[in-house]
Amino acid sequence: MKNGIEENRYALEKGYSDFSRKKLPLALSIEKIAIKGETATVGLKVDGDKDGGYPLFISFGENTVTLRNENGKWIVESIKADNDVLMKLLNESEFKERELSDIQKQVDREYGVDEKPYDEAKHVPYDDYSYSATRSVAYANQFVTNGNPYFYNAGVDCTNFVSQCVSYGFGVTNSYSLPSSYRMVLGTWSAGSGGGFPAWETVGSHWNYMLMNKIGQEGPRVSSKTWITLSDGGVRQVDFNNDGIYDHSAICVSKSLGKFAQHTANHYNFYDNYDGQKRFYQPLFFRKY
Repeated sequence: MKNGIEENRYALEKGYSDFSRKKLPLALSIEKIAIKGETATVGLKVDGDKDGGYPLFISFGENTVTLRNENGKWIVESIKADNDVLMKLLNESEFKERELSDIQKQVDREYGVDEKPYDEAKHVPYDDYSYSATRSVAYANQFVTNGNPYFYNAGVDCTNFVSQCVSYGFGVTNSYSLPSSYRMVLGTWSAGSGGGFPAWETVGSHWNYMLMNKIGQEGPRVSSKTWITLSDGGVRQVDFNNDGIYDHSAICVSKSLGKFAQHTANHYNFYDNYDGQKRFYQPLFFRKY
């Protein structure tokens, strides 16, 4: 019952008035739901632009929808609305006993709706490569003072350095100068001796990329954290001026000591040494399709 009502609400909120592809500004409120055995009644109130036509299967104003449970699925039995003409159409309609879930499927097909949750496991096969904080911390300690010549220096190098550490944490081989030691996304989050992309070397772009929804896309998966829940190998960014613009990235090499490795300047620092608003993320795994 709840699913059926939510599907109807979804169609109305999206502005799908009917299958003639009209879109109306509608407001739907559920006044009451009463379930008795295998039948249910729902009181619906609809407000909107009456000049645009009628909304999906109901009239403006007060409506009473009666449903019955058939093999675990709620099916529309009848609709009592204010408008007699609409009622006549509904009583003659093929939609009278059509399942609400089927109606939603037709809406999705005709309008290309893509806001519904997407389960990656049911679609394209992929492999997940776990993040090794040990590898990442080892890389950070190795190159905290003098950078890795395999990569370029970005000038303001803090996020470039963090990206190197994180990508090495996803990698396989142990040579600091082999591509297989790192895991990147070419054209999005990657770099070499010639430079890197914004998500690789720019503080704000890096955060946005790491935390964005990458459904169906290859790349790192991370989790937003607090300082309390951050672990070794986690990343911290700081907004020194508290103006909403984050200025600096560093990687945690010892949570117990509150110790971070950073570039620009190239040295270790500690949690309490950073003034300003802070945010954190913990790398989880790298998904490859």
